[in-house]
Amino acid sequence: MDGYHGHRLVKCASSCPPMLNPTKRWLEFEAAYQREAYRDLSFREALSIFEALWKHAELLHPGFAEASRYDFEADFRVARALNGLPPA
Repeated sequence: MDGYHGHRLVKCASSCPPMLNPTKRWLEFEAAYQREAYRDLSFREALSIFEALWKHAELLHPGFAEASRYDFEADFRVARALNGLPPA
C-alpha cells in the first residue's frame, strides 16, 4: 500500500465480489470531512440536502421509502418513549 489509495480490496470466498476495507488514513479523512464539510450549514440547508438525497434514493430504488419505514419503526418507538410521548 503506497498511501495514495483510500481502500484496499479484500478477497473473500470465490462466490462473492471483493469488498472494500478502508485504510486508517481513509477513515481519518472521512471523519475530518464529516466534521468540516457541513459545519456552516443551517438546519434548512441540511434538510434540503437530505430531502434531495432521499428523492434520489427513491429514483434509484422505487419503494425505498416504504421499505425504510419498517427499519425505522423501532427507532421511532424508542425516541417517542425517551421524549415522553405516547405511542403512535
